[in-house]
Amino acid sequence: MRARDVTNLGRYEFTVSWSPANVGLLSIVDGGYLGSTGNGISCTTTVLTPVSIHFGCLESGPNAGPSRNGLLAVLTFQTINDGTSPVDLGGVALQTTIGQVITANVFDG
Repeated sequence: MRARDVTNLGRYEFTVSWSPANVGLLSIVDGGYLGSTGNGISCTTTVLTPVSIHFGCLESGPNAGPSRNGLLAVLTFQTINDGTSPVDLGGVALQTTIGQVITANVFDG
């Protein structure tokens, strides 16, 4: 998951869900962009259902948050069966370090 054209990013979160017939989520980790300015970060993962997870990270420290483009999170899936499986991304929220909402536009990719 990537951010594009953000300014002073301080927090991000999203929910991802998938069809269990063909894939399973192996891991979800922060992509390193949020902490790239030297501030500390804290991330939480909440299992909502066996096929849905909420993930979010928050930075804290004296430096401004990162700006421009960067990798927010890396999701790794495992193939269970041949075929296709939708992976849905929702509940995307971005905020600056002072809590201002950054408009999020979600694109398939």
